[in-house]
Amino acid sequence: EESLREENLLRANKLAQDAADRLRTTMNHKDWQSELITVEKAPAPSEIQPLENAVETALKNRNDYKLALIDHKNKKILRKYFDNQRYPDLNVIGSAGLNGLNGTYGKAVDKMTSNDYYSWQLGLSLRIPIGNRTSEGNYIKAQTEEEKTDLALKQLEQNIIAEVREAWRE
Repeated sequence: EESLREENLLRANKLAQDAADRLRTTMNHKDWQSELITVEKAPAPSEIQPLENAVETALKNRNDYKLALIDHKNKKILRKYFDNQRYPDLNVIGSAGLNGLNGTYGKAVDKMTSNDYYSWQLGLSLRIPIGNRTSEGNYIKAQTEEEKTDLALKQLEQNIIAEVREAWRE
């Protein structure tokens, strides 16, 4: 039993030295003989947050997940826009203006105060898409893109949860 503990201690020392070498390589540290001193202590088991909180924190703070959420929202908005383009379009048009003001400046100002020279227009514009294949194609493409980003978002979420669970167990 004592030899088993000694073997475990040797393995742990080897793993610690391997990790220190990887850290030196990452930091481009040239001195291979110096001892690396940790700034922080490892958290005590009682300080480790529950797994559910760790997953929630990771999903809230991961930039790649935030970007995927924004991309998914953008694709949803684009799909709604192209869906809207498939339907008839009704617009109200209006204008007002002054007409027939000529002559000198004084006479023009006097004519403006009378209601004889005002012009008003009001109308409706209706656009009905007939055989609107372009809008239909754009909508189908946007719908497919939204579904793809939805699947990618779910896959990313699953990967983050798996990474957090693995790190939590370690």
